[in-house]
Amino acid sequence: HTHTHTHTHTAHQSSLTQFMVRGALRPSVLVVSKVAGIRQAFEARALAGTWLVWTDPTDTVLKSCEVLVGEPSDLESLVGRCPKLRWVQSTFAGCNQLLRQPRRDFTVTRLAGSFGPDMAEYSMLHMLVLERQYERQRVLQRQ
Repeated sequence: HTHTHTHTHTAHQSSLTQFMVRGALRPSVLVVSKVAGIRQAFEARALAGTWLVWTDPTDTVLKSCEVLVGEPSDLESLVGRCPKLRWVQSTFAGCNQLLRQPRRDFTVTRLAGSFGPDMAEYSMLHMLVLERQYERQRVLQRQ
């Protein structure tokens, strides 16, 4: 009854695929994520069907939901409304918001490890902006 964490995006894909094919009946999955391109990413991996719901979380949908996918801040208030919940997939690396709610009878996985190249690029560009005094140079060019 503790939260578990998957540390790589590849592990997430593998565990999602294993979870989906484990039984003949697929679990009810509700995706409430606002991440751009997430629907296309699911479809590219053949993760589509009537068992996968892309809608606002109504009480009817939440009562049958076994898997929630989305940002922790959005999922925090939904967890308690999903009596069949077995798994929460965070679209962020951090999921501390989920610790504020009392339930502990489901697994939580996160996208840690999938943003390394993007964060490295951002960090390098930010250092370049600071080193080359980008803002100062931009002001001087406008004068």
